[in-house]
Amino acid sequence: YAQDLQISIRGFGTRSTFGVRGVRILIDGIPATMPDGQGQASTASLASAQRIEVLRGPMAQLYGNAAGGVLQVFTKDPPTAPFGAVSAGAGTYGQWQIGAAAGGGTDTLGAVLDVSHYSTGGYRDHSDAAPGYAVLNVRAGYEFPVGPAKIFVFGRIDNLLDKTYAGSLIVNDSNRRFFEPAAGRRLFVGLRSMF
Repeated sequence: YAQDLQISIRGFGTRSTFGVRGVRILIDGIPATMPDGQGQASTASLASAQRIEVLRGPMAQLYGNAAGGVLQVFTKDPPTAPFGAVSAGAGTYGQWQIGAAAGGGTDTLGAVLDVSHYSTGGYRDHSDAAPGYAVLNVRAGYEFPVGPAKIFVFGRIDNLLDKTYAGSLIVNDSNRRFFEPAAGRRLFVGLRSMF
């Protein structure tokens, strides 16, 4: 696990030593892939995902130089009724995960908050060099009518507490830094129009 999750589409990404290569990752239409084509699957929170779309083949070129394809994650819209959810899981080699989500709002204003913690000891010797981590994400939105259309303005902050956690493994590093930290706090804003 210290090498982060890997994604393979049409063979692209299978030989990547860490992270995701050749597959563009978008979250709510905003690129989560670096300009050099490297991305990390851990930037997308599955706890707050409403749907995931995969484009492969020539149509993926609409989104840039992602030869393998595009993985697009859409987060849940804030609900009008308050909700809450918790999750937990455990596995071999000291693996465990806990999570919680809450949200609510009105017809025009709402927010979704999710937090999760993941930890594993790993099955290889010294694979616990990358510590477990907890990440807090928040999304809020406001919807207002403009004539016959509806405009939805939203903002999302990933890694709200700016927590440092393992993004990918560094091999043969002489300064004993065994992992590359994942991205820090990220702010995204967007606009969606419905006719």
